[in-house]
Amino acid sequence: MNIQSEENFFFDNSHYLPVEHYTSVVAGHIPNFTAAIEKDNFFGIQFLPEKSGEP
Repeated sequence: MNIQSEENFFFDNSHYLPVEHYTSVVAGHIPNFTAAIEKDNFFGIQFLPEKSGEP
């Protein structure tokens, strides 16, 4: 996955994962929360792609 460091993503969800051991990307909101996780060869993200940028 080729995500640049200054890209923006849209989050609109009342559910979130706190920052923890497998967090690889932190969303800069208050409170901070996990935007992406990584473990071994698994990678997971949570955002709304249809509202996050160009189609």
